[in-house]
Amino acid sequence: MKRALPIVMIQSPHPLNQPHWRDVLPDLERRLGADRILISSDFDGTLSHIAPTPEDAVILPEIRVALDRLSRLPGVIVAVISGRALANVEEKVGLPGITYGGNHGLEMQGPNMPPLKLFTEDVREDLDTAIAFLRSSLDHIPGVLIEDKGSSASVHYRQVAPLYFDAVAAAVSDAAALSSQIQLRHGKMVWELRPDLGWNKGSAVIRLMARFKIRAAAAFFLGDDETDNDVFHVLPLGATFVVGDHTTREASFRCYSPEDAAGLLMWIADQRERLPAVV
Repeated sequence: MKRALPIVMIQSPHPLNQPHWRDVLPDLERRLGADRILISSDFDGTLSHIAPTPEDAVILPEIRVALDRLSRLPGVIVAVISGRALANVEEKVGLPGITYGGNHGLEMQGPNMPPLKLFTEDVREDLDTAIAFLRSSLDHIPGVLIEDKGSSASVHYRQVAPLYFDAVAAAVSDAAALSSQIQLRHGKMVWELRPDLGWNKGSAVIRLMARFKIRAAAAFFLGDDETDNDVFHVLPLGATFVVGDHTTREASFRCYSPEDAAGLLMWIADQRERLPAVV
């Protein structure tokens, strides 16, 4: 029996430039008929709500169910690619049988693929120096959270008073300038210090597509932040969804919230279970 589309109350916070996913169902259905599809996503702000601290974030139960269903279907590759450390995002999602990417894809592991770790000890030494500088420079600012993620570092300022924002920005800029091997990126209330290796979430998604022979039109990605633009940019022909109110011209479609993303993922699971795979 055909399953009813889950009902989700939707209200756009302001005019947005991407069509909502429910407005393009025929397009999405065509993509889902491919023999192999990739369902990939960011974590924070997409599979979970943005939380006061990284450890407070929790995956939405209905999203976890949808990803589990998808991961058990033939021809479906499921991946979660996050700025979090690899072990942390794996723990947060808690599903076996899917691919995880940590540190924006610098670390990856999953079924039927060799593990990836793009890192060198000299970069680690430079990160140690930068983190030590940040701890001494930002020690006097209440609410700053400096997170050492092994292959990168994050400075969260969500709980910092606005009068200190410029001081935080200046400190992270000075820390990144200590090494030519470190690049500085900005996200939602977070600064990222990463190895400057020319690698990002977009690179990770392309690697998965090549590994599993996924056609561009059959690659799905959901993300909510500036760092997810790296994926939107490399998938102009893919099904890319910006979640929430992030403004970008790169994504094709939109979900209004993680709950809305859950509705999309449940609908995708329903469609894929019902439709035969075709070349």
